[in-house]
Amino acid sequence: MSVTGRSPGSHDVRHRPMRSSIDLQSSKKPSSCWRTCCCIFLPIAVIAGALMAVYFPDTHPPATLSFVANGFVVTPRQVELYGECDLLLTNRNAYDFEIRPSIIRVSHNGALLRELETGTEVFPAGQRTTMKIPVSVSANVATMDVAASILYNCQLVDNAPVRFDIDGVIFVTTWFLPFNVRIPLSTYRNIPCPPITGR
Repeated sequence: MSVTGRSPGSHDVRHRPMRSSIDLQSSKKPSSCWRTCCCIFLPIAVIAGALMAVYFPDTHPPATLSFVANGFVVTPRQVELYGECDLLLTNRNAYDFEIRPSIIRVSHNGALLRELETGTEVFPAGQRTTMKIPVSVSANVATMDVAASILYNCQLVDNAPVRFDIDGVIFVTTWFLPFNVRIPLSTYRNIPCPPITGR
Protein backbone atom coordinates (compact mmCIF):
# COMPACT_ATOMS: atom_id res chain seq x y z
CA MET A 1 0.00 0.00 0.00
CA SER A 2 1.44 3.31 -1.04
CA VAL A 3 1.02 6.43 1.06
CA THR A 4 1.17 9.82 -0.55
CA GLY A 5 2.58 12.51 1.71
CA ARG A 6 4.52 15.73 1.72
CA SER A 7 8.19 15.74 2.26
CA PRO A 8 9.45 17.91 5.11
CA GLY A 9 10.87 20.48 2.74
CA SER A 10 7.84 20.83 0.51
CA HIS A 11 5.39 23.77 0.66
CA ASP A 12 1.69 23.75 -0.12
CA VAL A 13 0.86 26.80 -2.20
CA ARG A 14 -2.65 25.79 -3.20
CA HIS A 15 -4.36 27.81 -0.42
CA ARG A 16 -2.44 31.04 -0.84
CA PRO A 17 -4.48 33.33 -3.15
CA MET A 18 -2.35 35.63 -5.22
CA ARG A 19 -3.25 39.34 -5.33
CA SER A 20 -3.53 40.46 -8.88
CA SER A 21 -2.05 43.69 -10.18
CA ILE A 22 -5.62 45.02 -10.57
CA ASP A 23 -6.25 44.57 -6.84
CA LEU A 24 -3.05 46.39 -5.99
CA GLN A 25 -3.92 49.28 -8.25
CA SER A 26 -7.46 49.61 -6.84
CA SER A 27 -6.13 49.75 -3.27
CA LYS A 28 -4.00 52.75 -4.19
CA LYS A 29 -6.83 54.76 -5.78
CA PRO A 30 -8.29 56.45 -2.61
CA SER A 31 -4.95 57.87 -1.47
CA SER A 32 -4.07 59.09 -4.95
CA CYS A 33 -7.49 60.81 -5.22
CA TRP A 34 -6.88 62.61 -1.93
CA ARG A 35 -3.48 63.77 -3.13
CA THR A 36 -4.97 65.05 -6.38
CA CYS A 37 -7.76 66.94 -4.57
CA CYS A 38 -5.28 68.52 -2.15
CA CYS A 39 -2.99 69.56 -5.00
CA ILE A 40 -5.91 71.23 -6.79
CA PHE A 41 -7.88 72.85 -3.98
CA LEU A 42 -5.10 73.87 -1.59
CA PRO A 43 -3.50 76.38 -4.00
CA ILE A 44 -6.96 77.74 -4.85
CA ALA A 45 -7.72 78.30 -1.15
CA VAL A 46 -4.35 80.00 -0.60
CA ILE A 47 -4.83 82.30 -3.60
CA ALA A 48 -8.41 83.15 -2.56
CA GLY A 49 -7.23 83.98 0.96
CA ALA A 50 -4.47 86.21 -0.39
CA LEU A 51 -6.91 88.05 -2.66
CA MET A 52 -9.30 88.57 0.25
CA ALA A 53 -6.47 89.96 2.39
CA VAL A 54 -5.34 92.37 -0.33
CA TYR A 55 -8.59 93.49 -1.89
CA PHE A 56 -11.07 93.15 0.96
CA PRO A 57 -9.15 93.54 4.25
CA ASP A 58 -12.09 94.74 6.36
CA THR A 59 -15.06 92.36 6.28
CA HIS A 60 -16.54 93.85 9.47
CA PRO A 61 -16.50 97.62 8.96
CA PRO A 62 -17.44 99.87 11.90
CA ALA A 63 -21.20 100.37 11.83
CA THR A 64 -23.55 102.01 14.32
CA LEU A 65 -27.31 102.39 14.46
CA SER A 66 -29.09 105.30 16.13
CA PHE A 67 -32.74 106.27 16.37
CA VAL A 68 -34.43 109.66 16.58
CA ALA A 69 -38.13 109.74 17.52
CA ASN A 70 -40.21 112.37 15.74
CA GLY A 71 -43.56 111.36 17.18
CA PHE A 72 -45.03 109.10 19.88
CA VAL A 73 -48.81 108.85 20.15
CA VAL A 74 -50.81 106.71 22.59
CA THR A 75 -54.59 106.37 22.42
CA PRO A 76 -56.97 103.76 23.86
CA ARG A 77 -56.92 102.10 20.42
CA GLN A 78 -53.49 102.68 18.94
CA VAL A 79 -49.83 103.10 19.81
CA GLU A 80 -47.89 104.95 17.13
CA LEU A 81 -44.19 105.69 16.84
CA TYR A 82 -42.54 107.72 14.10
CA GLY A 83 -38.88 108.46 13.62
CA GLU A 84 -35.75 107.70 11.70
CA CYS A 85 -32.84 105.30 12.08
CA ASP A 86 -29.39 106.45 11.03
CA LEU A 87 -27.07 103.68 9.90
CA LEU A 88 -23.52 105.03 10.02
CA LEU A 89 -20.94 102.85 8.29
CA THR A 90 -17.25 103.49 7.69
CA ASN A 91 -15.93 101.83 4.54
CA ARG A 92 -12.19 101.45 5.05
CA ASN A 93 -11.70 99.39 1.91
CA ALA A 94 -10.58 100.32 -1.58
CA TYR A 95 -13.91 99.29 -3.07
CA ASP A 96 -17.49 100.46 -2.68
CA PHE A 97 -19.83 98.64 -0.34
CA GLU A 98 -23.45 97.97 -1.16
CA ILE A 99 -26.11 97.45 1.49
CA ARG A 100 -28.49 94.72 0.37
CA PRO A 101 -32.17 94.68 1.47
CA SER A 102 -32.13 93.92 5.19
CA ILE A 103 -34.55 93.78 8.13
CA ILE A 104 -34.70 96.15 11.12
CA ARG A 105 -36.98 95.20 14.03
CA VAL A 106 -38.68 97.52 16.52
CA SER A 107 -39.72 95.87 19.79
CA HIS A 108 -40.71 96.61 23.38
CA ASN A 109 -39.84 94.27 26.28
CA GLY A 110 -38.88 91.57 23.81
CA ALA A 111 -42.20 91.74 21.93
CA LEU A 112 -42.07 92.68 18.26
CA LEU A 113 -43.90 95.82 17.19
CA ARG A 114 -42.79 96.13 13.57
CA GLU A 115 -40.32 94.79 11.04
CA LEU A 116 -38.90 97.29 8.58
CA GLU A 117 -37.15 96.42 5.35
CA THR A 118 -34.27 98.62 4.35
CA GLY A 119 -33.50 99.59 0.79
CA THR A 120 -30.16 99.40 -0.98
CA GLU A 121 -27.41 101.95 -0.52
CA VAL A 122 -23.87 102.32 -1.84
CA PHE A 123 -21.15 103.27 0.64
CA PRO A 124 -18.20 104.77 -1.28
CA ALA A 125 -14.69 103.50 -0.69
CA GLY A 126 -12.73 105.18 2.09
CA GLN A 127 -15.68 107.23 3.36
CA ARG A 128 -18.08 107.32 6.27
CA THR A 129 -21.67 107.38 5.04
CA THR A 130 -25.05 107.57 6.76
CA MET A 131 -28.08 105.68 5.49
CA LYS A 132 -31.50 106.98 6.55
CA ILE A 133 -34.13 104.37 7.44
CA PRO A 134 -37.63 105.74 8.12
CA VAL A 135 -39.48 104.17 11.05
CA SER A 136 -43.26 104.00 11.23
CA VAL A 137 -45.01 101.84 13.83
CA SER A 138 -48.77 101.55 14.32
CA ALA A 139 -49.86 98.89 16.83
CA ASN A 140 -53.49 98.08 17.60
CA VAL A 141 -54.23 97.79 21.31
CA ALA A 142 -57.05 95.28 20.77
CA THR A 143 -54.95 92.82 18.77
CA MET A 144 -51.41 93.30 20.11
CA ASP A 145 -50.57 92.61 23.74
CA VAL A 146 -47.44 94.74 23.52
CA ALA A 147 -49.50 97.79 22.52
CA ALA A 148 -51.93 97.12 25.38
CA SER A 149 -48.97 96.94 27.77
CA ILE A 150 -47.65 100.32 26.61
CA LEU A 151 -51.10 101.87 27.00
CA TYR A 152 -51.46 100.42 30.51
CA ASN A 153 -48.07 101.76 31.65
CA CYS A 154 -48.78 105.21 30.23
CA GLN A 155 -52.16 105.28 32.00
CA LEU A 156 -50.56 104.17 35.25
CA VAL A 157 -47.74 106.74 35.44
CA ASP A 158 -47.58 110.06 33.62
CA ASN A 159 -44.43 110.54 31.54
CA ALA A 160 -43.33 106.97 32.26
CA PRO A 161 -40.37 106.02 30.05
CA VAL A 162 -41.11 103.48 27.35
CA ARG A 163 -38.13 101.59 26.01
CA PHE A 164 -38.01 100.77 22.31
CA ASP A 165 -35.35 98.37 21.06
CA ILE A 166 -34.21 98.62 17.46
CA ASP A 167 -32.03 95.81 16.15
CA GLY A 168 -31.38 93.80 13.04
CA VAL A 169 -28.79 92.45 10.65
CA ILE A 170 -27.65 94.28 7.55
CA PHE A 171 -26.13 92.50 4.58
CA VAL A 172 -23.10 94.08 2.91
CA THR A 173 -21.44 93.00 -0.32
CA THR A 174 -19.16 94.29 -3.07
CA TRP A 175 -18.70 93.49 -6.73
CA PHE A 176 -16.20 90.63 -6.42
CA LEU A 177 -17.78 88.81 -3.46
CA PRO A 178 -20.26 86.01 -4.28
CA PHE A 179 -21.78 86.25 -0.79
CA ASN A 180 -23.06 88.83 1.71
CA VAL A 181 -21.32 89.85 4.93
CA ARG A 182 -23.66 89.95 7.96
CA ILE A 183 -23.32 92.91 10.34
CA PRO A 184 -25.54 92.81 13.46
CA LEU A 185 -26.74 96.16 14.81
CA SER A 186 -28.76 97.26 17.82
CA THR A 187 -29.76 100.38 19.71
CA TYR A 188 -32.58 101.54 21.99
CA ARG A 189 -34.37 104.67 23.10
CA ASN A 190 -36.34 105.52 26.24
CA ILE A 191 -39.21 107.82 25.27
CA PRO A 192 -41.54 109.39 27.86
CA CYS A 193 -45.21 108.57 27.57
CA PRO A 194 -47.17 111.34 25.86
CA PRO A 195 -50.55 112.51 27.14
CA ILE A 196 -53.13 109.89 26.18
CA THR A 197 -55.47 111.32 23.58
CA GLY A 198 -58.95 110.23 22.53
CA ARG A 199 -60.17 109.17 25.97
